[in-house]
Amino acid sequence: MALHSERPLFPSPLSSTFLETNDAPVESQIPSVRDFISRARTQKTRLAEEIAQLQSRLNVLYLEHDELDAQILQHEGVLSPLRRFPTEILSLIFTFAFTRDPTRSFKQDLEPWIVSAVCARWRAVVLLSPTFWTTINSYDSHFTLSNLTTQLSRSGNLPLTLHFTYEVNNSAAFHLLLQHCARWKTIHLTISQELYSSIQRTSPHFPVLRKVKLEIHFDGIHSGFSDVFSNAPELEDFFVDGYPYSSTIALDLPWPQLTKYSSANQEWGQLSTLASAVHLVECTLDMSEEEKPANLDIPVMLFPTLLRLSVSHHTLLAYFQAPVLAELYCHSYEYRSALDEHALLRWLPRTLRRLVLESPDRDMVPSPYLDLISIVQALPKLEALGCFDPCSLDNISRFLGSAAARSPALERLSIVIQIGTAGLFEILEAVDWENVRLRKLVFQLSGTKPILVPESLRDRGVELQGSAGLFYDSLVPENLRLKR
Repeated sequence: MALHSERPLFPSPLSSTFLETNDAPVESQIPSVRDFISRARTQKTRLAEEIAQLQSRLNVLYLEHDELDAQILQHEGVLSPLRRFPTEILSLIFTFAFTRDPTRSFKQDLEPWIVSAVCARWRAVVLLSPTFWTTINSYDSHFTLSNLTTQLSRSGNLPLTLHFTYEVNNSAAFHLLLQHCARWKTIHLTISQELYSSIQRTSPHFPVLRKVKLEIHFDGIHSGFSDVFSNAPELEDFFVDGYPYSSTIALDLPWPQLTKYSSANQEWGQLSTLASAVHLVECTLDMSEEEKPANLDIPVMLFPTLLRLSVSHHTLLAYFQAPVLAELYCHSYEYRSALDEHALLRWLPRTLRRLVLESPDRDMVPSPYLDLISIVQALPKLEALGCFDPCSLDNISRFLGSAAARSPALERLSIVIQIGTAGLFEILEAVDWENVRLRKLVFQLSGTKPILVPESLRDRGVELQGSAGLFYDSLVPENLRLKR
């Protein structure tokens, strides 16, 4: 359909050539021009009326079209297989949807509050399943005191998973949760000193509590004793962190039953009580050597089942005997002399499979006492070695040319080198890779951006990383990283 016509609606009294000029018409042409204008305006009015009628009809057609579209969607929904799912299958789907992923943040969009508002059937399924209401998160969009009361009721008497962060306006919600502490199974509390004291005053009993992550914000530098979690017969996993960092809190815990313990707590006396945790499998200690009391006598402790150990300073190792240790993360190791390295090698269990040593000063010059060959030779089962202490190119060259590089167990070596790569690629190109068992060789170049590795070296598993954070995260599992 043509949208316009090449011809005028009425014959013009003037030629098209004249209309394209600025010439004035003669007196005899003026009446005919005025008559043309009048008739054209009349025709324009009729066309506007016709357009309005057509637009009105078009609007009706649009409405009918949209209404049919909506009806089609509704009727297609009737045929959806989801409507024919048995209630048991629908409930199972919701179970997976509501499950919190521990690798992500606690905040998630899908909550039982949202699903129960979709339709009457979904609401009935959600309300009939108390397990859907057992995870309580103060960051959820529906977290209010009224909704919390409803959720606690809907969860029945089932064990609770609780993620609670203190804010000025939610202390009443915490005290309500405290009334249900006998149902706490897994808790992550970030609370003030006042709220923590309120737990102590209730002398609580935690019959089903298994996992605790506790972060306490004190009003100032704090020192005290707490037996809050001493009455928890099922407790296995405990984490405590106090702010400010210099705060100390002595804990009375059911130590013999713990399998995981993590502490960013300057209470050195905890090492003496930690000796009772004979079933520990995993332990993280973030303590400052400067905070140790001079007169404190700490015995050497035997941990026969300890597999993973993460410590903030190498001096803490002197208090541990771990004959089956598989992973060690030492976040502040200083090679002041060859004796330091020899002492470390004597301490390291031969069962070790993963070792990460971090220097307290990542910008220091390469240590002449860091000997990669000695470490690998002393640990025949070592699969991954990470050194944050800057390593010299000579040290790297000697290692890659030694028998240690052919260790049948070693698969990954991650080391920090000085700024720049001058000479590094030449050393790597000269390596007899056929006799090197390493699958991945990662260098972190302090203070630089990632540099392109030649393809021949990339094929051998060589990587260069400029980000110290990325380098650290790839070596140390999240649950064993220091919180500072």
